[in-house]
Amino acid sequence: MRETQRRARKARFGKFIWWLGILATGILVAALGQGFRVSAKDDLRVHIFLALAAALTMLFSHLWIVIYLRFLRREVRLHQETQDGPPSGEIPRARLLWSTVATAAVFGSFFLGPLGLVGEVPSGLHGVVGFLALAAQWMSLRGEKRDLAACDEVLLRLFAAEAAHLEG
Repeated sequence: MRETQRRARKARFGKFIWWLGILATGILVAALGQGFRVSAKDDLRVHIFLALAAALTMLFSHLWIVIYLRFLRREVRLHQETQDGPPSGEIPRARLLWSTVATAAVFGSFFLGPLGLVGEVPSGLHGVVGFLALAAQWMSLRGEKRDLAACDEVLLRLFAAEAAHLEG
């Protein structure tokens, strides 16, 4: 029973990390919105704080989703090799393209902000890269949601097969 509960927590962990990515998207939207109304030094501090929080939360969530999918894939493969029975399915490979683009764009925008403020680069470039980060984040979360849903299906089939094996 404890093993089943531990595995169920693992399955929920992927959804938790995905929701953390949604939180990062919300923080990024807040940072972009705050960037349009920066007029005083205090507004700039809030904008910088929100941008840093969004960048770090995005980095954390994407990194952990990739790690989660890779280790879950390995664990399911090992389990299928040791058990005699039909394969329960395949865990999808972690997609890195949109996650990498989103994280790179948000950090790029974070570093372009001060350069735009002092006039080294066009100030509009900072905002364009920020919106590129938002679009890439959206695409990344869509792909990760599909991957995590496929993982849930594989895990449910795996748990059902294991429960049937233990009962019969």
